[in-house]
Amino acid sequence: MKINDSLGYMLCRTARKIHQQLTQKFQAYDITLEQWVALKTVEENNGLSQKQLALLLEKDQNNVTAMLGRLEKKQLLTEKEYREMRER
Repeated sequence: MKINDSLGYMLCRTARKIHQQLTQKFQAYDITLEQWVALKTVEENNGLSQKQLALLLEKDQNNVTAMLGRLEKKQLLTEKEYREMRER
């Protein structure tokens, strides 16, 4: 069997193409796909701490903290929401 015929390869390639298309669509809004996922996760899980968000996103907590800071600067996350997540 050739690699192009393997299910794993096809799934990986499809996921990459979807990621590329979504990234391109979100560029118009000055937001990354990861930032959108973080915002959506925060919206769906009221009262989340940064540590919990990092676990749900499967990201390093320091990276999530930096991402939330960028979202707050873009005014996509309120200062209050950002502060409350840091304090939890």
